[in-house]
Amino acid sequence: MQIEKTGIIIEVERGQTTQNNAALKDLWKVHICEEADYLFLLVPNILRQNESGKVNGRPYKETVNRLSTFFEKQNYTNARGVVIFGY
Repeated sequence: MQIEKTGIIIEVERGQTTQNNAALKDLWKVHICEEADYLFLLVPNILRQNESGKVNGRPYKETVNRLSTFFEKQNYTNARGVVIFGY
């Protein structure tokens, strides 16, 4: 979605958020896209992928921890920001 001179990539993830590094791929899309500077990422708070209802992961927490490292002083990405929504 282009907004004046910047843009946003919006992604909704489910089970592959951390298991298959989908969140990293989404950040990479923003990094290489000339029209996008921001990523809005929707990820589940808790992941249950089995019949017993056992919690298999906490993608929201894992995604925040993983992507925050790209915005530390010594690390570089040309993405201006990532907004992570938990659902």
